[in-house]
Amino acid sequence: MTSTSEVVINARSGLVIDGRGYILNSSGYHNAVRLQCATGITIRNMVIVGSNPAPGTLDPNGREHAHGLHVNGGSNLRFEGLTIDKMQGDGLYVAQCGTTWADGVIIRDSMISNNGRMGIAVVAGKNVRAERMRFHNIAFHIVVVEPDWNSNYRQGGTDLVFTGGVSTGWVGRFSSGLVNATAFYLGTPYGAQAGKYAPILSRVTIEGYHVRDGRLGIATRLETLNGYRMSNVVIRNNRGDVQSSGVGGGIVEAGQVDVLTVTGNTQPVNSGIYAVAPVGASGLSVSANTGTNLAGQIKPS
Repeated sequence: MTSTSEVVINARSGLVIDGRGYILNSSGYHNAVRLQCATGITIRNMVIVGSNPAPGTLDPNGREHAHGLHVNGGSNLRFEGLTIDKMQGDGLYVAQCGTTWADGVIIRDSMISNNGRMGIAVVAGKNVRAERMRFHNIAFHIVVVEPDWNSNYRQGGTDLVFTGGVSTGWVGRFSSGLVNATAFYLGTPYGAQAGKYAPILSRVTIEGYHVRDGRLGIATRLETLNGYRMSNVVIRNNRGDVQSSGVGGGIVEAGQVDVLTVTGNTQPVNSGIYAVAPVGASGLSVSANTGTNLAGQIKPS
């Protein structure tokens, strides 16, 4: 089936959609499937194919918001055995219904490839879990939690677990010609904004990822730029194969984070790169990170 507009599941509950290999061709610039304030929805065994004119490439000129699965709030949502290919936006995007965060979202055993932005993005969600995911030719970050400062409600992410994923092909390819991006990003890339709610970002785990080809490997950036602080972040048992130059001296760039655990990760690097480069971080627990040329566990301040 070819759809020239998004498929919307609005305020439904108790629905199971088993595609049994059904292919949804999402033609044009729009979300493929949007769940709006829905509860108890399961979608499984479906193929979603977008119409990205430059598969796997980010075009930041207003053409990066057509997501494969766009979740606006709701709860108890399950996505299993999906293939999401050639969307111009994120594979999975988790946000709010009105002012209420999505609560209880699981995606597992699925493939996201040749997209136009992130693999998985969370801006307003709690109790979100991604398990046993595969990614190929991701235009920007594989996983991002990037809440905005907002005038109407508080965005954020709490109790998020991203566990067991494999990435092949590139990570980061942009229409400007730039290439390479960090595999994971948590935070907000600008500081406080007057009159707006500061985000909340807490209890996030990224574990068991294998980045086979990306030039920055498992590089991770945590930053909130002095507008708020994130807390209780765990980065563990991830592995990158390609020798990486790091980002700013660390495999994990840790800014404005309280209680950070980085352990058991493996990444070959150029000389002078540490497992963690902290800037304004506290409560560090860093150990057993390895990799050719790794200078040490924590970069001296």
